[in-house]
Amino acid sequence: MLPGGFLLAEVIPVTKLVTANRGNPVYGFHWYGPPGTEFVPQIGVLERKFDTGTSSVEVLDAFRRHTALLERLVADFKAAHP
Repeated sequence: MLPGGFLLAEVIPVTKLVTANRGNPVYGFHWYGPPGTEFVPQIGVLERKFDTGTSSVEVLDAFRRHTALLERLVADFKAAHP
């Protein structure tokens, strides 16, 4: 893990898992219980975040911002140095 980064496991019901990206339903997450059972199994989902000192930022959001900044800097450099 990078300095300032952390993993946090949030426990959620399996019914809230994102399964749209699984493709074939065979590869999804399934659970079964007796009819009338109100119990829904829980599962831990990792959240990847950076600690900025004042708040925490999602890793993918931070990478998107940094990538956009680098692309802008490279474009500015190319424009200034044809």
